[in-house]
Amino acid sequence: MTDFPNTDTGPLARPIRRVVRVSITGLFGLYDHTIPLNTDERVTILHGPNGIGKTIALRLIAAFFAGRYLEFSRVPFSDFKLTLDNGDTVTIKRSHIGKPRKKAPQLQSVRVEHDHGKQRLNETEVKIDDRITTFLARFPYVEQLGADTWLDKEHGDTVATADLLERYAHYVGARTTPYDEPDWLIALRKQVTVHLIEAQRLVRFAAQKREQRALVATVQDCAAGLQTSISEQLQTYGRESQSLDQTFPQRLLRKIAPLSVDDIKSQMAALDIDREKLRRIGLLDERREDRFDATSLDSLEETQRSVMTLYVQDTRSKLAVLTPLARKIELLLKHLSKLKNKTLHVNAKSGLIARGHDGEALPLESLSSGEQHEIVLMYDLLFRVRENSLVLIDEPELSLHIDWQKKFLPDLLEVVQAVRFDVLLATHSIFIAGERPELMVSLSE
Repeated sequence: MTDFPNTDTGPLARPIRRVVRVSITGLFGLYDHTIPLNTDERVTILHGPNGIGKTIALRLIAAFFAGRYLEFSRVPFSDFKLTLDNGDTVTIKRSHIGKPRKKAPQLQSVRVEHDHGKQRLNETEVKIDDRITTFLARFPYVEQLGADTWLDKEHGDTVATADLLERYAHYVGARTTPYDEPDWLIALRKQVTVHLIEAQRLVRFAAQKREQRALVATVQDCAAGLQTSISEQLQTYGRESQSLDQTFPQRLLRKIAPLSVDDIKSQMAALDIDREKLRRIGLLDERREDRFDATSLDSLEETQRSVMTLYVQDTRSKLAVLTPLARKIELLLKHLSKLKNKTLHVNAKSGLIARGHDGEALPLESLSSGEQHEIVLMYDLLFRVRENSLVLIDEPELSLHIDWQKKFLPDLLEVVQAVRFDVLLATHSIFIAGERPELMVSLSE
C-alpha cells in the first residue's frame, strides 16, 4: 500500500525528531527502567506486572512534550530521561522547596537538562507556581482537597490539577501550560508530536457550555469526525472538478499528445474501477451512471482522441483528491470487518454506520465495549495521528477477546506502515506481542 503523504512540509516546517530511548531511575523509590524503542518496526510493547510503572512511563512522556510539568509531581522518581534520534538527551529532575513537615514538601519545580553526548547544551528550572491555583480558584464549582487534588462539583469527581486545568482552561482563554519556559525548551518539545491514547477512551465530556456538559460515547465522535473529513474532502473534490471543467475548453485548444485508443480504453477501465471503489466505501454517490460503451472508442479520430485524453487526465486528477482519505477508510473498514454479525459502513451523511445481520442500523454506542474499543483505536490511529508522531497506547487489549488481541499487532503494524508513526504501548496481555516477542520490552521488578 502506498504511504500517506507528509502534510508537515515547507520552509517553515519544524524539525521532526524521534524518541529512541526512555529511562526512569528511582521510580517509586524502587525501580530503574530503560526502554529502547524499536525504530525499525516502529512498535515497542511494554510488558510487566501491575504497579511497576508502565502507564506512568507513557504519561510522563506525554506530559513533557505537552509541557504539563505538574504531571511530574504525581509520582516520586529521581531522573526521567528521553533520548532523541539526533543524540540529544533531555533529563527531568524533581526539585522541592520548603522544610518537610508532617507530609512531604510539595513539588515546586522541575529541572530540565538538555545534553548532546557529554556536552551540556541548555538547562533550566521550570517553576510550578501559584498561578495555577489562582486560575482554578475562579471557578466556584471546584474545591481544592489537597496539594494536587480537586473536587469538581460540576462532574462529581476528584481530579489532579493538570487534568482540571485542561478541562476548563479554554473557558477563560488560559493556557494549559502556564509555566515560564525558555524558548529553547519550547522549541525542543515541539520537535516531537505525541498522541496519548489512554485506557479510559470510550466516553468523554461533551465540548459544550458548562451547564450542558454530559458524557458521550467516543464512537459518536469518531462518526462525527469521519463525516467532517468526508465533507471537507468532497468540497475540495468539488472545487477541483469545477476548476478543471471551467478550464477544459482552453486547455483543449492547446496542443495535446493524444493517447492511443488502447491506452484510452485501459485508462477508462481503470477509472471505472476507482469510481466503484469510492462508491463502495461511501466517498461517491451510490447512484451508478450508465457505463461508457468502450466499443465506441474504436473509431476515434485524432481530435476525438485528444478530447478523450484530456478527459481521462482530468478525471484522474479529480479522483486523486479523494485517494488519501479513501485509503484510510479502506484500512478502517478492513480492520473492523471482524465485528461479529455486524458490518460497518461509511457515507457522507452520517460518517460511520453500524448495521446488524438483518441490515438494520444500530446505534454505535450500543455496540459491545470491545467493538467500541476497536473502532476508537483504529479511528484514532488512522485519522487523528500525524505522520512521524509518537503514539502512546495504554492497554490496547481492554475488552478484547483473545482472538482479537492476537490480531491487534498485525493490524497495528499495517497502519504504522501506511501512516508512518512510532508506537509505544503498555499491556498486560501476552497475546498482544503474539509471534513478535522481539518487539517486547519487559519491565522487571
